[in-house]
Amino acid sequence: MLLQYIYLEEGILLQGVDVMAEKELQTCVRCHYVADKEERYCIRCGAPLKNKCTKEKSLLHKGCSKVNKADAKFCSDCGTATIFSELGLI
Repeated sequence: MLLQYIYLEEGILLQGVDVMAEKELQTCVRCHYVADKEERYCIRCGAPLKNKCTKEKSLLHKGCSKVNKADAKFCSDCGTATIFSELGLI
């Protein structure tokens, strides 16, 4: 664990910050692997890590790629099933 300390002029510890905690993480809903926030798919099981809306672009609709909460079965913007719901992950 890496800690960053900020000291007052008198040499007294003001604050200890865990540098590793600043890194944003996400958890796979299938295997619970903890991945970096920028990763799109789990490297252990291949499941998508972001619960995107599945409504595709068509002549009548511009499409929707909203990233929903991990427990959302349907998109909060358009009501279409999410990828987690279609793959049976929730």
